[in-house]
Amino acid sequence: MTGGLDWLEWGASVQFEQARFQALTARLDEIKKRCQSERQSSDWLDLEGIGPIRVGRTGGNRGGSRGQHFDYKLTVEGVPMHLAARCNADENTRIFG
Repeated sequence: MTGGLDWLEWGASVQFEQARFQALTARLDEIKKRCQSERQSSDWLDLEGIGPIRVGRTGGNRGGSRGQHFDYKLTVEGVPMHLAARCNADENTRIFG
């Protein structure tokens, strides 16, 4: 192969059951707060059905300072992801980036 993949960027909308999503974001918020108070860059969360994910102490922006803000910065099996707590068109659809 003479070339390589320079980057891959994608987005997805995922439908969560409201109560389940609120429970997940409460756990993510707890980890973020703990990381901020202990000045850690991230910590682990063992998520049922997925396994260990790394949760960053901050969220992230895509597209620079005027781009979209995502509340959570996650790493799942080495793959970085951002998750927004805001809804898309449907009440139960959350945005990944």
